Amino acid sequence: MSLNPSTIDVRPCFMKFYPKVEKSSLAYYLKECELDNKLDMPFHHMFKYYERALKETNATTAKQIREVAEYCIIDAISC
Repeated sequence: MSLNPSTIDVRPCFMKFYPKVEKSSLAYYLKECELDNKLDMPFHHMFKYYERALKETNATTAKQIREVAEYCIIDAISC
């Protein structure tokens, strides 16, 4: 199975909505909108966890998939 990540950079959108702010980081914009900061998870970890979970199911893979789900939920809410 091939995994093709699609990235959406919302920071340029925030820059249009807030053109005169002193900071330009995604963390700053999320704080301005009273949203939680994004979690940090390299995409290669997500793919590794997913591929591992497809091959075997155990407590470790369940924990890793929960981490991926948490990351994705916070990321989706932030966008």
